[in-house]
Amino acid sequence: SKNCFFSNNSSIVKFFLNLKSYIIQQNVLGNEFTVDCYFNKNNKLIYALSRERLVKSNISLTNKITNNQNLQNICNKVSSIFKFTGPINFQFIIDHKTKIPYLIEINPRLSGGVFFAIQCGFDPIDMAIEERLNNNIVIPKKIKYGKYTRYLVSKKI
Repeated sequence: SKNCFFSNNSSIVKFFLNLKSYIIQQNVLGNEFTVDCYFNKNNKLIYALSRERLVKSNISLTNKITNNQNLQNICNKVSSIFKFTGPINFQFIIDHKTKIPYLIEINPRLSGGVFFAIQCGFDPIDMAIEERLNNNIVIPKKIKYGKYTRYLVSKKI
């Protein structure tokens, strides 16, 4: 984000609190999670898969596929307010100390790390195609939980 900075200085925080054109928020230290979801054409959450970002460098490099029901329940609650359709991803930070999850993003698209989900058995792209073409959604039968790593290859062209 542009023009963002971190401050522990209370006088600086108070200064910005008095201005109407800035957003101030608490800094949350914790683990990042993405929940890849698929919503059918009736806006019902059909499937959700959570994964923890273990290694990142602007993009997710290593993820751990988890079954975090708490995060998935939050996604379901949020979806009762908004009418989502198709692949949507939610991003969270779970506070190290309090274990409270903070929803930090909702992206109306496939996540950048959707291939982690596909590799473990949840393919929201295939679900969208099947629903559109055949009015049928195939629910994943078996998820392979564990760690997955993206391998990046650089070569001179």
